[in-house]
Amino acid sequence: FNLILRSALRIGVAQLVFLNTPSHAAISETVEVVRTYGLVTSKPVPEPLIKFVNAVLRNVNRNIDDVNERFSPVCNMVPWFRQRLHDDWGAATTIKICEQYMETPHYLDLSFKTHDDNFIHALLDSQNITHEILENGSTRLENVNAPVTEIPGYSSGDWWVQSASASIPAMALISSLKDLDKDFGDLIVGDVCAAPGGKTAQLLSSGLRVVAVESSARRVRRLGENLDRLKLAEKCIIKNCLGQSWLPEEHVDGILLDAPCSATGTGIRRPDILQKPEDDISGLLKSQRELCEHCIDNVLNKGGILVYSTCSIFKEESEEQVQKLLDRSEGTRVRTIPFRQGEIGGFDDAIDENGWLRVLPGCLDGELKKCDGFFVARLEVK
Repeated sequence: FNLILRSALRIGVAQLVFLNTPSHAAISETVEVVRTYGLVTSKPVPEPLIKFVNAVLRNVNRNIDDVNERFSPVCNMVPWFRQRLHDDWGAATTIKICEQYMETPHYLDLSFKTHDDNFIHALLDSQNITHEILENGSTRLENVNAPVTEIPGYSSGDWWVQSASASIPAMALISSLKDLDKDFGDLIVGDVCAAPGGKTAQLLSSGLRVVAVESSARRVRRLGENLDRLKLAEKCIIKNCLGQSWLPEEHVDGILLDAPCSATGTGIRRPDILQKPEDDISGLLKSQRELCEHCIDNVLNKGGILVYSTCSIFKEESEEQVQKLLDRSEGTRVRTIPFRQGEIGGFDDAIDENGWLRVLPGCLDGELKKCDGFFVARLEVK
């Protein structure tokens, strides 16, 4: 009976400690499950063991405050993940990240093609949708229970779903290209690893000419469908090929490379990330490096801009990759174009000492505390 008792106690304690189930219900129902097990299997659980389950749960409930003090949010992380974050960011920040991952996300971030706040408010107010336009320009909807397809503006292609922090890479590239002494509408950019297309849509909506590069045929179809809904497909050239082999037919002024990564910054909506097995990310690191070097050495000319981003909160995939590009002795050299204060609304505190932008869940103030983890660096070819 060890397995049934252990399982029952785990369920009962979880209800008492984490799920805020009324204590009488959690205890009585758990005890009843143990008793019913005997009736179903024709192997009655001895009465002393049933009383044992009841006594343990009652003891937990009597000492619930002491029990809660023993739990830390980081207990929800598998040990290797916890240690990796601790090594990268320290104990206090690791706790902040995990606390944010434990919060249920009752919001949905949208990016609109238009920057007309009056249009956005009128559209969402028409369905009494509680919303707020964040400092970076993203629109956050609160407590949306309807399917995404029923949110006003979906069928007319006015917006797409995109985390506030995921909008930063495209904003960074657009900002730098506007500083060039060129006609903005004539500039061509590449969006490498483009699907599902949120960043592509940002670039297109700004007026840039875009070549979207995606290696997966399935993801290319999804990218095309999303751009069709947004009525942006005609403005975009889609290339189904490896980013490492893409050679543009025309001069490219900038590249947005949202590199494949461990996605460890997305735990707000994917809590399973906290329990993922320790994967060997050497393959991802190799792809990230190859993509960066190809864009710098073979695609961009002097003065070309590369925005490198990941949704990883591991330095190995982010800060350390960029530092290796800056330090390399062979191939084309690059320099950092640092982020400026006020350049990306609301994210000033995420700019690090290198001029890169690092978003960690739970570590910014206000509504932007609830953001996916993201890293963005902006480089210029020398």
